[in-house]
Amino acid sequence: MSEFGNMQVLVRGDRYQAIYDPEAGTLTDRVSAMYDGIVWSPGTGDGTPGKPDATGSAIESRFEVVLTLEPADDGGWNGRGYIDAEGVFSPYGKMAGLDGEALATLGQIAESVLPGAKVGGFNPEVFDRGRVTAGFDFGVGAGDPDGEGRTAVSMGNPAGGISSRLPADVHLYNEHRGSPVMLPGVMTQRVVIRIRIGERELVYLPEATGLSNSTGRYQLTAEHENGWITVERTLTLNAGNVEPGAWPELRALLLEDADRAGRTILFK
Repeated sequence: MSEFGNMQVLVRGDRYQAIYDPEAGTLTDRVSAMYDGIVWSPGTGDGTPGKPDATGSAIESRFEVVLTLEPADDGGWNGRGYIDAEGVFSPYGKMAGLDGEALATLGQIAESVLPGAKVGGFNPEVFDRGRVTAGFDFGVGAGDPDGEGRTAVSMGNPAGGISSRLPADVHLYNEHRGSPVMLPGVMTQRVVIRIRIGERELVYLPEATGLSNSTGRYQLTAEHENGWITVERTLTLNAGNVEPGAWPELRALLLEDADRAGRTILFK
């Protein structure tokens, strides 16, 4: 039993599930606390704990971030944002508190998607352990132009999104793996940037692309219409364990999502 390290107890009841830590004496009902573990029920199955099941294998989780930008008088951008996160992505545990945790968490999410974004205020619509939806306002500077006088709007990975829910040993530079990748369930991440161009000149807009295989799918769309730009990136990973033989397919999806060509918009 010592091979399992710090063991905790999964407590289930009628419409209730929580994790009890015997060492700390704490009971936590956040969905995120139930991720990244294994479940073994003594006395069940063939009696051997060598093949535990991944906790939350049936969970379907979704993380949506939408940021809308309009030109600011100082050359930067004024923005409105929206998040809808549920399942293992719910940031409820990080946002609950009296010391500004909610504002700080939304600030981390906004800045991770749009570097330099500073959140000013927010308004929660749904706020419980399994789901958080909230709107917020933010501002971001224009950034320094490059040698050709271009400024960039770059899209990053949302803090607390899919990249944070992958096992620590998942590295995109590895072309092959000898062990499976354990995923907590179906995970969908949608990131949308909407920009009103104003007097700026559009220099570069990502091209639409997509990829689908046995481990999930990735899609990028980009539109320029009526003075607005909309870039949407959606990544869905299927549930269960991804065996070593399927790692190249999962890696291909993650590489598509990480491609900087699909994350950058250039203006003059």
